[in-house]
Amino acid sequence: MPIVGFWEPGYRCNGGTFFTNVILNQFGPDFAAIRSNPAAMTFIRELTVPSASYSRTICRLVGWNDDGSPGEPLARIAGIAHITGGGVWGKFGELLPKGIGARLDTMPNPALVLLQGQRLSWDLEGLRLTDHQAYGTLHGGCGMLLVCSTDDDAQTVIEEARHDGITAQVVGRTNEHTAQGEKLVIRSRFHDYDRPLNASELKKS
Repeated sequence: MPIVGFWEPGYRCNGGTFFTNVILNQFGPDFAAIRSNPAAMTFIRELTVPSASYSRTICRLVGWNDDGSPGEPLARIAGIAHITGGGVWGKFGELLPKGIGARLDTMPNPALVLLQGQRLSWDLEGLRLTDHQAYGTLHGGCGMLLVCSTDDDAQTVIEEARHDGITAQVVGRTNEHTAQGEKLVIRSRFHDYDRPLNASELKKS
């Protein structure tokens, strides 16, 4: 089954302790010094990007009208995971039943603040964030993952999301899982970036 991901432009309150420790260890602990440091304040402003709201889209997809009255589902959706604490490994991983695994090979580019946070952690002892941790401590690029019954259902989900201004794309597929293999496999998009970044290119899939 295809898996659709909804892109998240901010950090979605995932990894607050991690980001706080990065700020204090890279730029602090003097708050006055942090406030007068342009690099620190640029990073902090990225942390204030509001979380995307997916509720209107999800309600409409599963059969609720915008006025709250019951309607007809627009797509067949087998599972929905809101990627909060625990990240993709936790929230999406626990959605997969026994015998079902998933490969997320085409995850979107992570939000700029996630990439910045990881880079700022690289030279901090005990705080360095690996790619694996970035999909557990952080949301990794998607605020929500939806398992759709068919490719047509996935396309409907994407179109409805775009109608609400949400960037969405197919990020992977479910598969049969045996005890010998990994239940959930993610192709990291964090390691794709080893050069200066800008926000506009990160919004492109």
